[in-house]
Formats: sequence, structure tokens, C-alpha cells
Amino acid sequence: MKNTIVSETDLKGVITFASESFCRSSGYTKKELIGANHSIVRHPDNPKEFFEKLWIELKQGKTWKGVIKNKNKYGGTYEVNVTIGPKYSKRNDLIGYYALRHEVDNVINLKQNKLDEAFIKYTKILDNITSAVLILDIDDRVLDYNNYFLKMFNIDYIKVSKFKFANIYCDNKEYEKYERFKDIPTTLRTKPIITDFKRKDGEVFKVELSYVHLDAYQIMINIKDISSYINLSDNIEELK
Repeated sequence: MKNTIVSETDLKGVITFASESFCRSSGYTKKELIGANHSIVRHPDNPKEFFEKLWIELKQGKTWKGVIKNKNKYGGTYEVNVTIGPKYSKRNDLIGYYALRHEVDNVINLKQNKLDEAFIKYTKILDNITSAVLILDIDDRVLDYNNYFLKMFNIDYIKVSKFKFANIYCDNKEYEKYERFKDIPTTLRTKPIITDFKRKDGEVFKVELSYVHLDAYQIMINIKDISSYINLSDNIEELK
């Protein structure tokens, strides 16, 4: 997806995710983009009626495709082929929108279209998984996440860029194991372990945790909150 400019917004058009390619094409940093309205890259040549029609279709749950003129941070102009679609929660509530863009000068071939389709499916699956999914680079910077991750750790999407994976561990030895895992060149998923994590308010809870290298630079982390199961087991033991 390195040639695809990817962004996601909430229902009001506020940016919740920006890919590295979006940063390169727009000239803005992720810090500048996350939390800003997507109109930050809107070119004044686009008529107001154009976006009014676009938003009507999006609010109806439709996917919109077309060409949009954008402007970068320095006033430069670039046109992009855009696919904008709805994002739904696992309860099928409309929660935002995703956008996939290619600069018009780039040829969009059959392979790229298939990659875009795969990304759309990936986004839908990711946001409907009932466990927290976090994708980090080898420097522990957040590359992607799902809605369940935000809910589990009570994190605002605007502050995700400041999230530190090490800070949620209660057991330093377990974090040291993760640090060693990052240096292991394997695509095998680790066996799930049970450990303690903490939310930003300090609450400690039990999780089932596993990792997998997506490639040499990205690690996917799966976190399942099992505290309710642990509590239920403890209650059953007390009743015996």
C-alpha cells in the first residue's frame, strides 16, 4: 500500500488516521494531520456544490469514486483518484469514513485495484475484531489500530500518536521479551501469554497477548481482555 494515500476520518471529517504516503503528498506531519479536518488539503478550485453532493452520498452509506484536486502544505496542487467509503462498528453503526487516493499522474493498474479492494476488506475486518489490534513499527510507533484498541485502553484517537506500548505493561520482564521478539526475523505468531496490562487511569487487568511480524518493519499485536473470565473463575472457586 506504499503507493496508496490512505486516511480515515470520523463522521465530521476529522482525521483519525493518516498514512506515511498521505504525509509525503500533503507536506504535513502526522501530528499536524491527526485531529485536523480533512479540508486541510481541500483546494479552493473545488466547488462547494461538489462536496455537498459527495457528503450526501457518503451519509447514505455509499462508496464514492472520482477525481479531487488537493493542495499541499506549501500551496502546491495535485490531483488524486479517490475512493471514499463508510466505516462501520461491529454493531453496524456508521462511525466514520476511509479514503484511498492515488495521484492522477500514477497509473492505477489491475494489481493496484486489487490491493485497494484488499485494504477495504482489511479495514472492515480490523474494526470488527473483538480484541484490540495494534500495529507498531520496530521503533514502537503506532502505524495502525482498530476501534477496540481505543475502547480497551480508553484512548482518544487524537492522542494515539503519543501512545507508548511500554507504558501499558505491568511486568517489565514481559516487555523485555517483546523487545527481544522484535529482533527475531520470523513470521510465526508467538504463543499467547497471560499478563497484566494497565489503562491510562491506572486500572490493572488481565490480557491474553500475542505478536506476529508482518514484515521486517511491522509487528501486529493482538490483545484480548480476559479479566471477566478470570473474575468468573475466581467466583466459581469461592463457591466450591
